[in-house]
Amino acid sequence: ILVIGALTLLIAVGVSLRALDLGDRGFAESTAASALYLAESCAEYALFTLAGDALYGGAEERFVGEETCRIGAVENPEPSVFLFTAESAVGEFARRISVEAVISASSTQVVDWTLVPLAE
Repeated sequence: ILVIGALTLLIAVGVSLRALDLGDRGFAESTAASALYLAESCAEYALFTLAGDALYGGAEERFVGEETCRIGAVENPEPSVFLFTAESAVGEFARRISVEAVISASSTQVVDWTLVPLAE
């Protein structure tokens, strides 16, 4: 009976530790996703702003709830072509998006929307 009790306790502890590990991974995945959504939010803000104001220069920090994201300086290498980055960090996870868009008075076309790898 003592051996059965010890085995049962060992199995219960193993299951509990596995559940804690899965919980940590779920939290990490959620935090990484939050960092990505926040960077995307900043990129979308920059696109909407550029659609209304072609002189928008970016280079600003935006507050979204309790978190912040940053829009890099907007480059305008050709008429109607705009390049910029948007980035955020939530916890230990940072995400950066590079955007190239063609914006005219009547339309906004996203030519490139790339998640840029960051050095961890």
